[in-house]
Amino acid sequence: RGLLLHDITADRELDRMRASLVSTVSHELRTPLASIKGYATTLLAEDVQWDRASQNEFLQIISDESDRLGELVNNILDLSRLDAGVLRLERVECNLEETIHRAAKQARFGAHRLEVQVEAGLPALYADPLRLESILRNLFENAVKYGGEKTSIRVDVQKQDGSILFRVADDGPGIPPG
Repeated sequence: RGLLLHDITADRELDRMRASLVSTVSHELRTPLASIKGYATTLLAEDVQWDRASQNEFLQIISDESDRLGELVNNILDLSRLDAGVLRLERVECNLEETIHRAAKQARFGAHRLEVQVEAGLPALYADPLRLESILRNLFENAVKYGGEKTSIRVDVQKQDGSILFRVADDGPGIPPG
């Protein structure tokens, strides 16, 4: 008679990580959905007449949030492709400053100031521009969210050990060492 033992620690950790991912994704999807619903409902209200400028502003927000929602869905699909081992990255030459400014525009800086410092003479960067933009946008959104109302956000791009290093910094409290 044999005894079979199976350590389920890794299985439980994977289940915990999946639950955490579902929770995070749910939260991230609800935010743009709430904006879209709120502004659409406001525009459809029959008891208020909105001027054309306000209508355009609300419609632009709805459009931007729809784009954000599409980006989140694409990220979820990318994650499943990555998990299945079939994610394909596009490698094209990226204009660093253009990519940084597109990502900043998507992050909706508001009153925040962006300073960009790109080291002169960097070699061409071949990367997936949409994914690089998405990474930078996420960093910018975190800086805006946690940096304080009027934080200054700095992007420094330089060559280091044969790689191109991006640093995003803000004036906020930072991440506690613990």
